[in-house]
Amino acid sequence: MERAFVKKLNFSGKNKKKFKDVESITLDVENGVAEDIHEADTKFQVALFQGESDDFRGSAYEKYGVRGFCTEKFVENINTWGIEYEKLQTGDLMEIGDACIEITKLGKNCHEKCPLRKHAIACPMATKCAFAKVVSGGGVKKGSSIKMLKKQI
Repeated sequence: MERAFVKKLNFSGKNKKKFKDVESITLDVENGVAEDIHEADTKFQVALFQGESDDFRGSAYEKYGVRGFCTEKFVENINTWGIEYEKLQTGDLMEIGDACIEITKLGKNCHEKCPLRKHAIACPMATKCAFAKVVSGGGVKKGSSIKMLKKQI
C-alpha cells in the first residue's frame, strides 16, 4: 500500500474569496483552518478532496460538454493522495502532519439543477470529498504523511 500524503493545500484569507495554493496551513481546534474565510464552521472546518480525482474536475467540460456546479467552484483545504474515500466513515480519524481531524461528512450534496446530474454523469463530489473537524491542532505541510486511525468511539 502506498503512503498517503498531502498533495496540495489551499487557503483563502478572511476577506478573500479566491483560494491560493500554499505550502502549509495551521489547523486549530476552535477555528479549523486558522485565518481562513470558512474558519469556525464547527462541523465543516476542513474540506478534503481525493487528489486522484483531480483530472475529472478539470476535464468534465471537455469530456462531457457540461460543467458541474461544484466541480467548477469547490476548493478543498487539503488535497490528499492515497486515501480511499469510499472506505471512509463518519467519525474516522486522520493524523495529518502535526494535527488530527475527525471526518464529519462524506461527499457533497448535489445541487438539483447541476448539469452533471441532469445528464446522469457521476460527479466526484459525491464520493471523493469529505469534511472534518479538528480534534487536535497543528501544522500541515505539502507532503505531510496521513495516517488513518480507527473510528472514534
